[in-house]
Amino acid sequence: MLAYYLTFSYPDGHVEEIEQSFSSRKDAVEYGLSLLNQVRATEETKREGIDYEGGEPFFTVYEVDGNSRRLVFHSLELK
Repeated sequence: MLAYYLTFSYPDGHVEEIEQSFSSRKDAVEYGLSLLNQVRATEETKREGIDYEGGEPFFTVYEVDGNSRRLVFHSLELK
């Protein structure tokens, strides 16, 4: 049975594997885009009035089927 998992990379460099699994690639991507928008808004607030050097937040979606894991989406490819 296929499941989709999300990994999110924050501007400060730490990476979080979202524990929730998704039944479709579309659902995982929509969740990732929502999280990405939240993080970007938070980072904009942090940056106001200070010098800030952080990386670009991004997420990846992996399709998992049994023991195999395959990258099916990377948000930086949207640019």
